[in-house]
Amino acid sequence: MSDIVLPPKYYLDHFEEFIREVKKHHSPLMEERHHLYLADYDKLVNDSKCLLIRMINRSGKIFDKSSLIYEEIEAYNWEELRELNLVRSLEEQDLLDYLNWLKKDDFKKILLNANIPFKKSASREELLTLALNLNYSLSDLGGLDHMVVLNRHEEIDYLLFLYFGKLQNKLILPTLRDLGIRQSNKKGKFVAKFQNKEEAFTQYFYAHLKQQKRVFTLEEIETWPTAHLVETKSLREELLLKSAQKTEDPNIALSILKLCQDYPATTHRARLLHQLGFVDECLLELERMMDDPNNDEELLFAEDFLQRKYQKKRLSLLTETLRNAESLSIDESFYRHPEFGVLAHYENGHFAENYLWNTLFWTFFQEQLEDSAHSEFDYAPPELVEKTFFAKHEETIFHKFKTTSKEDLKALFAEDEILLDFIEFTDLDKIFQMLAYMAQDFYGRSSGFPDLFIIENNEVSFIEVKAEGDSLRPSQIKQMRQLEKVGFKVKVLQVNYKLNPQQTYVVVDLETTGSLSSWNRVTEIGAVKIQNGQVIDTFQTLINPERSIPQSIQELTGITNEMVKDAPTFSGIVEKFLDFMDGSIFVAHNAGFDYGFIQNEFARLEERFVMPYICTKAWMRKYYPGLPSYGLKNLCQTFNISLESHHRALCDATAAAHLLNLINQKRS
Repeated sequence: MSDIVLPPKYYLDHFEEFIREVKKHHSPLMEERHHLYLADYDKLVNDSKCLLIRMINRSGKIFDKSSLIYEEIEAYNWEELRELNLVRSLEEQDLLDYLNWLKKDDFKKILLNANIPFKKSASREELLTLALNLNYSLSDLGGLDHMVVLNRHEEIDYLLFLYFGKLQNKLILPTLRDLGIRQSNKKGKFVAKFQNKEEAFTQYFYAHLKQQKRVFTLEEIETWPTAHLVETKSLREELLLKSAQKTEDPNIALSILKLCQDYPATTHRARLLHQLGFVDECLLELERMMDDPNNDEELLFAEDFLQRKYQKKRLSLLTETLRNAESLSIDESFYRHPEFGVLAHYENGHFAENYLWNTLFWTFFQEQLEDSAHSEFDYAPPELVEKTFFAKHEETIFHKFKTTSKEDLKALFAEDEILLDFIEFTDLDKIFQMLAYMAQDFYGRSSGFPDLFIIENNEVSFIEVKAEGDSLRPSQIKQMRQLEKVGFKVKVLQVNYKLNPQQTYVVVDLETTGSLSSWNRVTEIGAVKIQNGQVIDTFQTLINPERSIPQSIQELTGITNEMVKDAPTFSGIVEKFLDFMDGSIFVAHNAGFDYGFIQNEFARLEERFVMPYICTKAWMRKYYPGLPSYGLKNLCQTFNISLESHHRALCDATAAAHLLNLINQKRS
């Protein structure tokens, strides 16, 4: 927690700071109404400004005056705010907003007064529907003089949008900055995100549409303005694609998709064309993608779809790549963490994934990237977002490539063993080719990199690790192709887990105060250690949850508040429990529940808990398919496993241990 204490009217300082920045940088993007709003704000006395800012920083635009009483605001003037049209009384147009503002008990009073029956258990939404059916007007509700509406909402909304470069209806970020909770980007010089009103208003328009979270009709879509900026085009494409996907009529969906210009909407259009029988038009679409692809993923799709639909190839590129992958057996102690198993197999290797290339990119181009920002709260340089970074800095980029030696590059990462190893065994030309590739479209080319790099015979190669059930993504194929293009060796490695008879498993069951691990606590731990099918040790203890156990839980488990009052807390048994589990695989029936609870108990101690874990419920489904139920009690009945004290931890853990043995019999 921060020890910083802000002054009582900190929000006034932040608002004045916001206004200065808006006037300084964004005046050309504002209409007359925005300038008038700022002028009217300047006419207010300080306390009236404070009250207005308090309303702006709260949710919604309708308020009860009694909720707007603040200790530090004394000399505000409602009439002053009204005369400047910054606030107003409720009007008929506000009826729906007012009803949405009301609480559940308010609806009950309205419905009772109207003699409308309703269920006591009815939800707020159900009560709202009943109230809307009354066709009331605000005057029918009466007694609303205590309510006030924040007026000219759109003006302040747009000004905040200009300041942050995105929709942000509150000034919370400066507060977090001053409290030391969030860093700000004060190094970069200001670079305008929008060059003119049209660009700004168009992005504002699409950002608001996205907030509505609904399907748009073709008629609505045809009225939308043209998008010019890359970010605005992306917003438009996202909205078009979502509307097409949720439109029931496939022909209307196709009409919407024909308005799209970018990936992935283009791939949806090609699929739908083929599905509706427009095979020639689909073929033209695929040929366009291959001749002039929007990105590498679109090219991959076109190649693959063409082969499968027109050349009758049976498997997709992604599936074929996985099926043809080299395989490696690793110890089952690496279950759920196969990358560690692969690293253990090779003599010299490191995790890479996106960390490697992103760290290289941001560090190598630090000077150019710090050069610009739309606001101090904007961490995405506009040049990267708009894909103009490479073109703007091309001469500088190639000069840096030409004048940077391997020792210079190492000096940037003096304390990063992973980067130092990578640079030592990699030709600079390969690194610079990849950095130039990323600089042309950073946000489209900064993810999907292989999991690991290994060093063999003084040469770096990359490995994408896939376990059973994992799939390849188009972005991963794209990055593997690019790495191969610049000269790296790249492969997909399909891992499987070897059954090790000497491996120990700790089968765990917990009893808790409730089902949600974020709030509830453990009341009992029961654990059985298994090796080679035999029980070699057990662990059992009651836990003081440091809170009351609900009566329903006491009845279910038989564990009462009296039983746990003198029991140790989790912190008191944690070392003993860790020693018991050391070197083992964590096993539980419905393991996500037990593992999640243990993780949260460790988190409360400010510690991390990470182990390979197996779920007997999931694996029983896999190895014994077709059973009517996979609950612990029903499985015990099916396989004649004793369950005498169900919902006591050690009993349930012992039963789950029998299930583990059944699973391992199948696995072997």
